[in-house]
Amino acid sequence: MRSIRRQHLRHDLIDFASSEPSGGFTFNEHLSVGPVTLTHGTSRPIEGRYLAASHIIVAIHDGKAFEMNWRGAESDRLQSITVSHGQAHVGDARFPLWVRYGASPSFFAFALDECFVTEISQKSFDQADDFAIRASIGIQDPVIGRLAALGRPS
Repeated sequence: MRSIRRQHLRHDLIDFASSEPSGGFTFNEHLSVGPVTLTHGTSRPIEGRYLAASHIIVAIHDGKAFEMNWRGAESDRLQSITVSHGQAHVGDARFPLWVRYGASPSFFAFALDECFVTEISQKSFDQADDFAIRASIGIQDPVIGRLAALGRPS
């Protein structure tokens, strides 16, 4: 079996399972159950740097819309997006992203240990342990939208 190489870029590591601030992120509330952590957090503005998570994550933006520039670790192509309430970001812990934004966004994140995702991939989808999750920014989905609505005050 082959394994995916970790990217050797200089980056800040964010630990979504920690209650301590990490790389400009503050985690207001979190709940960890085994290999899964649910957390609500905020980020300060980021002037442009590589970030990586210590987990595989799905983060749902629950604040005001903001402009973000980003690029994957394997690309020099800068992409820009307006991230709106209810849109999601998916990221693989092994591949950092370069990001830049002037906002202080709020988000709700699901963080999954890599070994847990590997086990699910093997047992449920009959996949080898060399899976890769491509970073995706600004995903819109009706189910994700309903999850984001849970965080809105009534």
